[in-house]
Amino acid sequence: MCTTALRNIDLKSHEGIHPRGGVIDLIPVHPLVNTSLEEAGSVARELANALRKEGVSCFLYGAADEQGRSLVDRRKGLGWFKNTKLPENPSSGWTAVGATPYVLNCNVTIDTKDMAMARRIAKAVRRPGQVEAMAFPHGDGIEIACNLTALDQVPPEQIISNVTDLAGRFGVGIVQRTVIGHTVDRLINLATEALGIPKSLG
Repeated sequence: MCTTALRNIDLKSHEGIHPRGGVIDLIPVHPLVNTSLEEAGSVARELANALRKEGVSCFLYGAADEQGRSLVDRRKGLGWFKNTKLPENPSSGWTAVGATPYVLNCNVTIDTKDMAMARRIAKAVRRPGQVEAMAFPHGDGIEIACNLTALDQVPPEQIISNVTDLAGRFGVGIVQRTVIGHTVDRLINLATEALGIPKSLG
């Protein structure tokens, strides 16, 4: 998939509404069953090394990074959000490769262009170890993009409700709600089916 993307997409001429730092913007590796976060980190490093051989600028995060830095911290350090530090190959951009516990994405787009307000909302919904949140311009609004790492404690429905309530206090409505991903049990079922593994062994 990465090779196909690199062959067909030039980031310098590509257009899209969602923020992205590279043709292959992000490769997250998550341990699900019978494996550890450390093993996931090793897989992530192998992927990054393979991409570097193709001329792709990669940075590591989570268990793949020697310092265990988060994706947000790594992107901030590279000036990813301000496009202040260009990768070696501008046509492919930056690729983030890392390993973390399973993450579900929950994104809520609010009907405003007030970034200061959106950042206040993102800060309000953050929870250390459970919810990462940032604000991005998205179409005619701003997306409150959340990574949920403790679904048993903070489900996406709670995030959507919280953002809706906080935006409402500013007199701002919701444009779009998007949940990206599956439950861990659903992912395991999909993986065992795709790999042809008997359920008794999955």
